[in-house]
Amino acid sequence: MTKTVSLPDDVYAQLATLARPFVDREPSDVIRRLVVQEILALGNSSNGKANSAHSMKLVGRAPRERGVTIMLDGTAIDADTVPDLIEKVAAFLFDSGYWSKLLAIAPYKTSSRRYLFSKTPVHPSGKNFFSELKYRDLYFEVHKNYATSLEQLRRLLGKLGINLTF
Repeated sequence: MTKTVSLPDDVYAQLATLARPFVDREPSDVIRRLVVQEILALGNSSNGKANSAHSMKLVGRAPRERGVTIMLDGTAIDADTVPDLIEKVAAFLFDSGYWSKLLAIAPYKTSSRRYLFSKTPVHPSGKNFFSELKYRDLYFEVHKNYATSLEQLRRLLGKLGINLTF
């Protein structure tokens, strides 16, 4: 269920300056990305409690440097880098029997110009993936920060009926 939030013009204008072209389509996309970034920066889980002593030690480090722990339907996945995260999520999908569903929705667009994954390492814009990871018969674009990766994975996994939390 969606909620309506009223924003003063100045706050809406500031929100618009934080939008990423070709990534953020709605104000909620910007807000969601900022919330994910804040959660990562604080080292907290979505329920507001510290998720581990390890994450608390790393609060001062940039998200791209510290790694992340996510839960996929109760399965914990620890990743040190974005490529590591995406490879481990792909392995989870393969091992859990979701691979044929993933192949069926390939290529998976994150914007009009970029794919998260495809059967070939080329974006819809015609440009090659900047940094690719090949897992089985799919190529994943891994040139992303943690916040973007988590948001894009959350959307993808939601389509597959998998809950992602961190």
